[in-house]
Amino acid sequence: MAVQTVELHYVTGLSRRMFRNARLRGSWNTSGRYSTDWTESPMQEAVGEDGCPVFTASVALDLADQHRSFRWGVVLDGPQGSNFWGIPTEVNDVNSAERYREFQLTGGATQLERYYFTYNRRLGANKHFTPGNPVPGLRFAVWAPNALSVDVVFGNPASGYIDNNGVGMFKPEWPLETLKTMTIDQKIAFWRAVMQYAKDRGIAVSFFTWNIFTHGTEGTPYGITDVDGAQPDFGRHFAKTYGESPSPRRTLAHWSITQKA
Repeated sequence: MAVQTVELHYVTGLSRRMFRNARLRGSWNTSGRYSTDWTESPMQEAVGEDGCPVFTASVALDLADQHRSFRWGVVLDGPQGSNFWGIPTEVNDVNSAERYREFQLTGGATQLERYYFTYNRRLGANKHFTPGNPVPGLRFAVWAPNALSVDVVFGNPASGYIDNNGVGMFKPEWPLETLKTMTIDQKIAFWRAVMQYAKDRGIAVSFFTWNIFTHGTEGTPYGITDVDGAQPDFGRHFAKTYGESPSPRRTLAHWSITQKA
């Protein structure tokens, strides 16, 4: 039979070792075929890229069930006792309170499925540990699905503040290393998952821009200027951005903007 290996990761995102004895449960049998009688297998504990515990396991599933949606979850021992279900996220169905993850086989190379218990260490600036290196680097994630390019700007370590005119920006001679590059499609897919993650947990996400600065937009084709009377351009630009955002009406509760007086 033709099979596909699927790696399943339960990423805690918590530096404290709160969970132990993780076991993978999924809708397949010992032969790798889809089954409504779930099987259970142990998971291995390791340290993830964020420096926090992660539990991993792999299964070989029969491609004859490629049209099926496999379901899975994790059972843990922790502070509140033993054998508790480790998936707090309810399925995206208003009529259901079930909590599990699901996927379909892609038919390609090894498939990776992850569940993030918390997104605290996925967004913003966080430590990043590469294999074999005990000294962490820095990984930065930001939502910018319509950007043609993204630059991370580091501030002066003495204050961290960067003025609108660029004062406090990092110096080119500072040693920087690119940890990962992503295509625009990968960025959109990533942030769609982030927004859906919030919605699944009943979290209302709002985009609110308090102040609009024009530094860095000079000479661009967007028509954004700092000239008095040109501020309506900002509203049109952000309205267009909203319309092009990945599934905004499905995952965003509000979108607000303030304009410069």
